[in-house]
Amino acid sequence: MQQKAYRCSADCYDARNPTSATISNCVENCQINSKQSAQVTSAEMQQYQGRIQRAMQACSDKVGDMQLKNPSMKEGEVMQAFEKCGGEVVTEQIGMLGGVDKRIRGGLNQLFK
Repeated sequence: MQQKAYRCSADCYDARNPTSATISNCVENCQINSKQSAQVTSAEMQQYQGRIQRAMQACSDKVGDMQLKNPSMKEGEVMQAFEKCGGEVVTEQIGMLGGVDKRIRGGLNQLFK
């Protein structure tokens, strides 16, 4: 797709009597698919990152609550609890990557029907 966009953009300079405005419009039209593809991918990845951040915040809250219930918890125990929770989040989110990939591909397929 990128290669096609670059070739299209290069062809914009081959037009008869090109002006800067016609070249600019032509190049912009050549880049539309690339920009839309990037937007689809970026939006999905932002949602995925948001899910990870919310889950990690939940881990932080959970460990904070554990500390309130047991103020004598040692730093190592706190870190271990957070790492365990974080590891579970990572494992769960890795399992969701297939769905992320499917949604990105579906969005891209919608663009290029």
